[in-house]
Amino acid sequence: MYPTMRFLNMSKNLLTGEIPKTVGKLTTLDILDLSVNKLNGSIPVEIGGATSLKDLILSQYSLSGNIPSSITTCSSLTSL
Repeated sequence: MYPTMRFLNMSKNLLTGEIPKTVGKLTTLDILDLSVNKLNGSIPVEIGGATSLKDLILSQYSLSGNIPSSITTCSSLTSL
């Protein structure tokens, strides 16, 4: 995919649906900003594959369900 991507800002893009499960393949990603969209659903279990993730920004997002336990593999995560 994008082997060295560090920051992905998809905020304010009118995105709909759920967070794609493929987000877990972004293993070098430090910051993922999906704020201010029309996303819904839960954080996918696959998020645990994004092991370099430091900041996951989901403000103004209609979450449902629990935060998956796999997120604990993102040991650098400081902000959710």
